[in-house]
Amino acid sequence: MSVDVFRGATIAGMIVVNTPGDWANVYAPLRHASWHGCTPTDLIFPFFVFIVGAGYALSTPDPRGVRWGRFSRRVAVLFALGLALNLLSLAAVHARGVPDAPGLESLRVMGVLQRIALCALGGAALLWLTKGRWLIPGLVTLAVYGGLLALHPLTPEENTAARVDRALLGAPRLYRGGPFDPEGLLSTLPAMVTLLCGYGAGRALRDGGAGTARVARRMAWAGAGAMAAGLAWSLWQPLNKPLWTPSYTLWTAGIAAVVLAGLSVACDRGGSGAFWRPWVAMGVNAIAVFVGSGIVARAVSLVSLELGGERVPVGVWVTRVMTGAVGGDARVWSLAHALVWLGVWWLVVWWMDRRGVRLKV
Repeated sequence: MSVDVFRGATIAGMIVVNTPGDWANVYAPLRHASWHGCTPTDLIFPFFVFIVGAGYALSTPDPRGVRWGRFSRRVAVLFALGLALNLLSLAAVHARGVPDAPGLESLRVMGVLQRIALCALGGAALLWLTKGRWLIPGLVTLAVYGGLLALHPLTPEENTAARVDRALLGAPRLYRGGPFDPEGLLSTLPAMVTLLCGYGAGRALRDGGAGTARVARRMAWAGAGAMAAGLAWSLWQPLNKPLWTPSYTLWTAGIAAVVLAGLSVACDRGGSGAFWRPWVAMGVNAIAVFVGSGIVARAVSLVSLELGGERVPVGVWVTRVMTGAVGGDARVWSLAHALVWLGVWWLVVWWMDRRGVRLKV
């Protein structure tokens, strides 16, 4: 249950972060770091990847026994869903009548789901080759990636990952036309290590007994060690989500391990099922919520309302109207808009849960 609860809480955090009423009025912890650094928002994506690894350990006891045909199809579907969301974003830009809107030749290749798909495929292949060994291969991967990053300055334009992405994908196919893609190809390597760390945590829950104090304690200590190693590495290469630096990889995987250890004790030791059920419902249908919320957000972006002689997006309209009518900080109403959307999606997954509907890739 702890993995499902963790996934549900993470997807809930994603909705809150991605659907503010007004992007100009957002509390600092709900924003990504501008470049170097790590805010609470910067934990969401690595948590997702970590959970994928934990889930893989729980569902595939023997990495050598993976059924590659079925697994590859699931990876392909996940990647295709990400591309479809990118295509919808492009279509929404054209529907809004943006001057000089880019065409299909500028369709972004990578994205969140694409990165998760590649991490899953690469992680499964590595575990198959090493017969389930993950720690040493993961550390070697981080060392190699850190060495590659050291070849060039860690700026958005000049870093090694940006250079590789522009060479292989072309700048027009990167995030917002480049010069860098935060979910690019080379930086997917350390993200795969995040998945491997999640695999190690999931295997500990599977083999040691989920909910046992000994397993939770060992996982928490391992997480604390990873966090300390990440902070130490950050003295050389700073915490950076867009680059997924080795320091960021260790820091976020360590936090994820500590959180999962706590949830294992709270959920897997006979905690109240009624209390955790809403989070589980969100977690088991995470892919449906991710894709569904992405589609709805793109559709809503096409709607604008008149306010003060200009047309503004619905969320901005709500934020400004409520701020003017009730008063207070505009960031409060911007956050309230996101929480309303979270409530809507919770109703959706509650309905799905009541009817036993679970959409998975």
